[in-house]
Amino acid sequence: MNYKSYLHTNHWQKTRKKKLKSRNFICQICGAKDTILDVHHRYYKTINKEKMMDLKVLCRECHTFYHKYFGLNKMKLKFIDRVKNKMKKGISKELAFKQVFNLWKKNSQGQARKLAARG
Repeated sequence: MNYKSYLHTNHWQKTRKKKLKSRNFICQICGAKDTILDVHHRYYKTINKEKMMDLKVLCRECHTFYHKYFGLNKMKLKFIDRVKNKMKKGISKELAFKQVFNLWKKNSQGQARKLAARG
């Protein structure tokens, strides 16, 4: 079964509702409520056997930015916290994602250079 079909199964609908309830129907990044909320899979390998910790409740806007800036890369929780902190300081959601993404990208490139240097 492909991913799109899986999202229509009873199992996913129950899992999704359980996660939404566990997070009080609030986006885990920006705190938005009373808006469209998605349940994001952190790891696609756990599909159909998700643990609640494998899922994130995101408003549609944060979900879109998450995929736009991080794609299929694994975004660490500390980066989500950095986005939240920037937004608390009045930085717009998209700019916060851009800034954190650029930091993540810079750090990733630095790690790759260190590994290459070790040879």
